[in-house]
Amino acid sequence: MIRIVPMQAAHQAAVAALETTAEQRDFVGNMADLLPTLTPDQRPFVILMEQVVIGFFVLDDDYPNRYEFAHVPEVGVRAVVIDHRYQGRGLGSQAMQKMVELNPEQTMILTVNCRNIGAYKTYMRAGFRDDGELYLGGPAGPQHILRYGPERE
Repeated sequence: MIRIVPMQAAHQAAVAALETTAEQRDFVGNMADLLPTLTPDQRPFVILMEQVVIGFFVLDDDYPNRYEFAHVPEVGVRAVVIDHRYQGRGLGSQAMQKMVELNPEQTMILTVNCRNIGAYKTYMRAGFRDDGELYLGGPAGPQHILRYGPERE
């Protein structure tokens, strides 16, 4: 059973130590480099299995101001990581289900690299939808734009 909780200072070393596979590193980067760049509009969360940090993500309340494809009041989902030692067990899918419960009234939006098939499938199983839009400004190539929540009119 996993839990999602807001990241505390006590979690920082464990988050910085999260590891991805070599292929995934292009998509998510290095957590130790990401943490100091977080802004007050970005809410970091940890994914716990028992008391062990196995993953991380950020909810970005300012996402619509950073990306033209996002719309107010959508919240951006960024830097989603499940440590490679815990992948392949359905924990990512469980985490995505719990993540969407954090903002039940708000549409969540994220991008996932077109080459990151495993993550794409995980998001789709969790109920995200792909409206066919691509974001072409990512550093590792084209990305699918996925949303979870009420559709815009």
